[in-house]
Amino acid sequence: MKIAIDGLVAEIQPGSLSWEPPQLLGTDGQGAPVRTPYWACRLGFSRLTVVQYEAWHDAWGDGALHTITLPHPASGIVTDYQCYVRDFTPRLDTSNDCPATVGVDVTLTRIQVT
Repeated sequence: MKIAIDGLVAEIQPGSLSWEPPQLLGTDGQGAPVRTPYWACRLGFSRLTVVQYEAWHDAWGDGALHTITLPHPASGIVTDYQCYVRDFTPRLDTSNDCPATVGVDVTLTRIQVT
């Protein structure tokens, strides 16, 4: 699996990846489920290169759609998706006087899975 953001293949791949299926909005008049059309995906990186960190941070900050290469949630086939980087959350080690980033969690949204 090689995850990429806008064509930049991540040198350090995420340690975790979890897909969130479309949310249930409710039911229609006949009781059938009504769901949103989009999936979400969470990536957990324990380390990032400076280039990767900047790419994910910039994608989060610009609010634009980005092309992210991910494994399909059912088949595992690597696929390009257009999505937003909704969350970019650095994890810090604050056990000493000089806090350092020990990982980053990234949430991708508006992913249309076919």
